[in-house]
Amino acid sequence: MLTEEPTQIPSLNPKTTDNIYENHDEEKLRGYKNSISVIINEYLSSHDIENLITNVEKLHTPEYNPVFIKRLVTVAMDRKNKIREMASFLLSILTMKIFTTEDVITGFTMLLDSIDDTALDIPDASDKLALFLARAVRDDVLAPVHLNLLNEKHSEGSTAGKTITLARNLAFSPHAGERLERCWGGSSDCLQDVKEKIMKLLEEYQSGGDLDEACRCIRDIGMPFFNHEVVKKGLIMAMEKKSDRMLDLLQECYDEGVISVTQLTEGFIRVRDVIDDLVLDIPKAAEIFDRYIEHAKKHNWINEEDNTSTI
Repeated sequence: MLTEEPTQIPSLNPKTTDNIYENHDEEKLRGYKNSISVIINEYLSSHDIENLITNVEKLHTPEYNPVFIKRLVTVAMDRKNKIREMASFLLSILTMKIFTTEDVITGFTMLLDSIDDTALDIPDASDKLALFLARAVRDDVLAPVHLNLLNEKHSEGSTAGKTITLARNLAFSPHAGERLERCWGGSSDCLQDVKEKIMKLLEEYQSGGDLDEACRCIRDIGMPFFNHEVVKKGLIMAMEKKSDRMLDLLQECYDEGVISVTQLTEGFIRVRDVIDDLVLDIPKAAEIFDRYIEHAKKHNWINEEDNTSTI
């Protein structure tokens, strides 16, 4: 869940958004747009998220992340539901990997600011963008309060204002979660499905399941870039169950090359970031986590040069 204080996000200022790139090198920005068009089209053809992340990072232009988001959603709005599902899923992954909350809000603000122009080519662009916004809330890419703040920046009668109102209605309606998970028709690899598969295999293993079988199931999910979720959920489950059995699974995954040091490190960092919340339900969570950190360092699971010395 995104927890940044929305009032500190400058991209919610319409003037800031309108002029955000006015002083940038036009040729550099044009080259970036050309590059991401190729990268996005390759992803939509290959479904290879790891390759996309690598290619985006190679551009070394994080200041243009909102432009990527605008381009991705605009392309998807003009395609079929399968592509829209891929775009929503990709946005969820990129938010965890390389995009900040400010990047996402700025990207969606740019989309809202240009919705009238987009509608000239995509007549139902407003409805589709509303679904993307609501789905982003469902996937924790945006927090609900961000929709409220976006709503304050656009008049109710404008196309952008109507889009946000529709998004809020979709996001906050009864049973919205299940409907939004399938708003593009669903997919075998949508984010919520993957999370549910991870929880199921971890629960089965924790209940006495076979170590090799659990490791195989993680491999079969086929999303090595998302294995930090396995690490995070596994560590939290171990704390809840007061059992170190999950450490055996992480060791096996490490030994077999199923979960990389990068993904193990990221998983530990994600647990660290929510430790204050965990202690509310697991009083000794911080103490247990410190022990897990020492165990991870002893077995070379984490990269101490990658922001882990402060775990």
